[in-house]
Amino acid sequence: MLKALATSRKFMAALVGLIVTLAAKHGLSLDPQTVAEIVAIIVAYLIGQGIADSGKEAAKIAAVATASPAMAEAKKAVKKVSKDVTEGK
Repeated sequence: MLKALATSRKFMAALVGLIVTLAAKHGLSLDPQTVAEIVAIIVAYLIGQGIADSGKEAAKIAAVATASPAMAEAKKAVKKVSKDVTEGK
């Protein structure tokens, strides 16, 4: 779980946003406008990446749905062969 977080670009971007925000509050000399702009860019990236990831998941689901009729036909064929073998055909 931690390894997945450590390699996640979305997590790293969120972490950078958090660090910039905390650093600005605790001594880093950035004006609030600059911090807001940095955070806005990071949030836009996170939203865009989330949309892209959901598109990937939708494609995977569509691929499985497309494969399902083929799987159903294969199961029918296996049942038929099985029946033929048990009946001695």
